[in-house]
Amino acid sequence: TSKSAAPLTSYLAIKKDNGKNIPKITGTAVFDRDLKMVGKLTNRETRGLLLAINQFYKGVAVIKNPGGEKYASMELLKTTSSMTPEIKNGKLQMQVKVRCTSNVSEAMGDTDLMSPEVWESLRRREAAVIDNEIMMAIARSKQLNVDLFGFGDKVYKKYPRAWKQIESDWQEVFNSMEVKVDVNTELQRSGKLISPLIR
Repeated sequence: TSKSAAPLTSYLAIKKDNGKNIPKITGTAVFDRDLKMVGKLTNRETRGLLLAINQFYKGVAVIKNPGGEKYASMELLKTTSSMTPEIKNGKLQMQVKVRCTSNVSEAMGDTDLMSPEVWESLRRREAAVIDNEIMMAIARSKQLNVDLFGFGDKVYKKYPRAWKQIESDWQEVFNSMEVKVDVNTELQRSGKLISPLIR
């Protein structure tokens, strides 16, 4: 049983489609420890959460194309992550590390995808998008006053004595705790992609 993680489930909304009511997943419903719904996450916040807790499998990140105002789609092929608590100068902080392997699945515009500089720019931009989504999920978790990430479990396992001292005030500690996010992305070249793909 988790020491701190809040329960989650998919959030269904009813959308009209040609006059019919169609259920559609529009994010994640968040519950407190008493199983009372306290809010929801957007799809981007949900992905940020799943990436951080190592529960994300496959998906697409859309980033702005280095060559202009158009966009490129990055297919996330493999992701791994870790969450490590540290106590420094008497203060608790959490280090979230995410590693992603991706493929450029679609690019719009005149950008030369064979250029090493463009390739590096795409890699950095994808990392920034992922970093932002994780930080959005962390901010939303604190706003809802629940530990969506199970950070408390990590603290309990690494620092059981410290956990006993802060367990009763964990949500307050969590809300004020610094969380550092480190995202590293690796892009694979696909023979299927022609540069530029779409003009």
